[in-house]
Amino acid sequence: IAPASVGVASPIIMVPSTTTISTAEGIVRYQEGQFTGFSDKDGLPSNAAWFIHQQRTGQLIAATAAGLAVFTDHRWQTVAGTEDFSVTAEERFAETAAGGAVIASGSTLLSLNPHPLRASKTPLPNGSEITSLACDDGQRVWVGTKDGLKLLSRSKLTPVRLLSGGEITGKVAVDSLLVGMDRTLWIGT
Repeated sequence: IAPASVGVASPIIMVPSTTTISTAEGIVRYQEGQFTGFSDKDGLPSNAAWFIHQQRTGQLIAATAAGLAVFTDHRWQTVAGTEDFSVTAEERFAETAAGGAVIASGSTLLSLNPHPLRASKTPLPNGSEITSLACDDGQRVWVGTKDGLKLLSRSKLTPVRLLSGGEITGKVAVDSLLVGMDRTLWIGT
């Protein structure tokens, strides 16, 4: 089994006594001395699994060449509406407080709602490349782009004006985002 390309989310998930690996030929789980392989026959949209992410709730989300899938009830379930979502090794991933997720690829955001399981896409205007994502403890998703910082709230993107030394700056490329333990948003430019 060949390892898949590494994205921001990991091709390997390790928790006590369990390791899950995404590969170009499916997903492999090692648990209690046994290997279990998962493929399109087990509900994955494609055997080419580019990355896998484990939510704080323990739920696994996999991005494949043919869309997203979540692992529920010991089976992979394809997320409808993600079939044409461009999945590469350059994804950005952020988990929302409600157990959902936001995944960025190129200039498109895909919001994943867990209950009921569904996805919605938000393309960025002017094809702006997404460089980073962060979710605060609410439902707000901060989106870093080559054209500045944006806030995604209720499927609406709003540009955020940045201050530098008390002055409002023009468009500044945002390379990284982090929400600190004290809920401060740190912005790397």
